[in-house]
Amino acid sequence: FKKLFRRMEGYADWDVENNELPHNPYKNGLNYLYHFKPAEADAMLTDPSWTRAIFVREPRERLLSAYLDKVVGNHSYYVRKHCCSIPSMAPVLDCNLFRTNAPPSIQLKNPAVSFAEFLTKVYKDCMDPHWRPQAKRMPQKYWDKAINFVGHLDNDHFHNDAQRLLAQVGAWEEFGDMFNDNLAKHATS
Repeated sequence: FKKLFRRMEGYADWDVENNELPHNPYKNGLNYLYHFKPAEADAMLTDPSWTRAIFVREPRERLLSAYLDKVVGNHSYYVRKHCCSIPSMAPVLDCNLFRTNAPPSIQLKNPAVSFAEFLTKVYKDCMDPHWRPQAKRMPQKYWDKAINFVGHLDNDHFHNDAQRLLAQVGAWEEFGDMFNDNLAKHATS
């Protein structure tokens, strides 16, 4: 969706995908809620004329995808970088070795933990946005009062939900082609 937003904002490089674009909020040129004054942000979250959408993913598929990408992928660099600051993670993730041996290192176990260990140890103590439950992304009051459109990222619903959202905000005719061309199945589907 960040590519879509960049295209809607008129960025010529909206289709670029690299280490910075479209995900880095300091480089992508998009405005986030924290860019606005509290009163403006509050109006966006409460004014019924605004569409406040979220797309959610099937939780088990999302958790497996996070494990494959952030633990198995890239020699477990991500999970170690983001979780080794938590004392209980040090023995689980070989954090002392990680701090002295840059990945890839034959001294570091890869993946750092099995999926079972990820679920029983890492998931509990290191809440990262990539595997934290989607329901915890924001306080319950926003789910109840602010969100007025919920879409699904699974292959059975995504296209229809994207079309419904863009039609609702009057953008399907101009930007819907992005969703006709980009329906490749996700690796964990």
